[in-house]
Amino acid sequence: MRRMMMRSAAVFLLCTVAGLSSAYAADEEIRCAKNGALTYLFAHGLNGSPNEWHHFVMKVRDKNKDYGIWRTQVSKLGHIKERAKELADFIKKAAKKCGTAEKSVVAVGHSMGGLDLRNIVGSYPKERKYLKAVYTIATPHLGDPNACAAPGGSHDLCGHPDDTGKDSPMKSFNNRHPSSEFKTAGIAFEAFWYECKANKPGEDGVVPVKSQKWHGADIARRDGGVGWHKVKHHSTIEASNCEDQHGCKPELCQNKEIEHIMSVQTKK
Repeated sequence: MRRMMMRSAAVFLLCTVAGLSSAYAADEEIRCAKNGALTYLFAHGLNGSPNEWHHFVMKVRDKNKDYGIWRTQVSKLGHIKERAKELADFIKKAAKKCGTAEKSVVAVGHSMGGLDLRNIVGSYPKERKYLKAVYTIATPHLGDPNACAAPGGSHDLCGHPDDTGKDSPMKSFNNRHPSSEFKTAGIAFEAFWYECKANKPGEDGVVPVKSQKWHGADIARRDGGVGWHKVKHHSTIEASNCEDQHGCKPELCQNKEIEHIMSVQTKK
C-alpha cells in the first residue's frame, strides 16, 4: 500500500511539474466579439497555459469570425481560490474592454480550470453575470486521490470519488459550491469525461472517471448510454499511452467536442 501511494504521489507530482518551462503563445488573449456574437472563455488546467487551447480556438474562429475569444494565464500550481481570483480579475478586465453583455460568455474549463470556473459561479456574482454556460473537460469534480498521496495530502484537488466519510479539500469545496449554484445563477452546465482505456482503465491517465462526473448536476452528455467521447482517441495518438504526439492533449483535440458546444451555444 505504501509503495502504491508513493507511486501515485510520483505520478501526481510528475504531472504538476512536467513542462514548467514549456512556452505558450502569450499570457492572454482578449478578442472582442462583434455583431452581437458570443464570446468563448477558455480556462486552462493545473500546470497549463492559454496555448493548450489552440486547436479549439482555431475551431471557434473558423466557425464564426465574430465570436469573441478570451484566454489567460493563471497560477500553474496555485490553489483554486487563488486561480479563480486571477481568472475573475481577467473576466472583469476583458468584459470592460469589450463592453460585454450579460449572459454572452460560454466558458470551457479543462481539468482544474473547471473548478476555477465553479468557484467563480459561486463566489463572484459580478463576474458570473457574463456567463451563459460552463463546460468542463476531464475536471476532478470529486477530487483526485493522487493529490492526497502527494506530500502533506492537503492539495486542493485531494479527494476520493467514493469517500462519504472523512473530509477532504475537494469534499469541502463541493459542500461550499453545490451544483445548485448553477441553477440559481441561471447558467447552463455540462461535463465531458474521459477514460484512457489503453493503459489506465477507469481514469483519463490521472483523474478517475467517477470524479469527472458531478453528483446532482447535469453531469455528462450521453452517447448510446456510454458517455460523451468516453475514450481518449485521436488519429495522432498511440493507443498504448493515450498521449498526442503533436503537443495537443487528447481531450482538447477532438473536434466533435467543441463542435457540440458551438452547436448548442449558437446565440445569446
